[in-house]
Amino acid sequence: MNFPARQHTVPKMLQKRFVDRDGLLWFHDKRRPAQGVRRAQPKDLFVEGHVYTIEDEAGGRSAAVESLLGRVEDAAEPIVEMIVDRTRRRLPLDLSADDRAIILLFVHYQMRRSPDLYRRITLDADVQKLFEDSVDEWKQARGAVEQAERARILDPRNVARNAQRVRMQGLAQISEKIMGALDARGLCTALISRPNQNFVLGGFPFARFAAGGRTDLGHPNVELWLTLAPDVALGSYGHRSDERRAEITNDRAVRDVNSLISRGSHVIASASADLVRAVARRNPTKDFLRQLGCPG
Repeated sequence: MNFPARQHTVPKMLQKRFVDRDGLLWFHDKRRPAQGVRRAQPKDLFVEGHVYTIEDEAGGRSAAVESLLGRVEDAAEPIVEMIVDRTRRRLPLDLSADDRAIILLFVHYQMRRSPDLYRRITLDADVQKLFEDSVDEWKQARGAVEQAERARILDPRNVARNAQRVRMQGLAQISEKIMGALDARGLCTALISRPNQNFVLGGFPFARFAAGGRTDLGHPNVELWLTLAPDVALGSYGHRSDERRAEITNDRAVRDVNSLISRGSHVIASASADLVRAVARRNPTKDFLRQLGCPG
């Protein structure tokens, strides 16, 4: 099966909404600070080799996860376009049940697919320990394990393949906990009305604001924002019947969203080089909607 080795962790359909007049993005990679702020095409940003590929011991590769993510992106793209358009025209979202389900599925997978998120979990070490324990249990139950077989099982390449397989199998599955929490919450939109203010796009393009010391989506006052365009963000907040439209005139609210995105991402990008340079130095304060005068 033919599939691209270069796989995007942030869809190009999101990236294209943030590009400058030349169709390019300014970006900064925290892992390479000496390189400063650079410019690139969306095809070359938020991309890794075989990041979603599953490989077996014989070297065979599966693109099942990449294909799944692509289908979700294709289904969500016209809905994202509609949300951005209606937000800019200051209209209610008025999503159908199907559109709502698709956009929530897109949010669900965009959260889970980000290497900036899932690589914080020390899964490789866990898999290595699991394999070692399994070999020891086999030895206790059935006798000695051949040295060659033990070496094969515990080979770091084999452990890495299995760690990737475990990650990707988990990613492909719909999390009932996350989807249930998202579905129980309302959808909000935020529009920046000031021309000199913009959201950034990040490798983990979400800003989560805590409420009462809690950060889990089970709390209705916890806010989760996904930037869809330089001037538009989609929020998950409150209860299912809630639909709020916030117009942003507060510079600090924009800075806080950008700072939270930057905090959770290795790479941030924007049409503005100055904005990219500035965002990394900022720290978020309190919840977003309350800064906009929309109390829960």
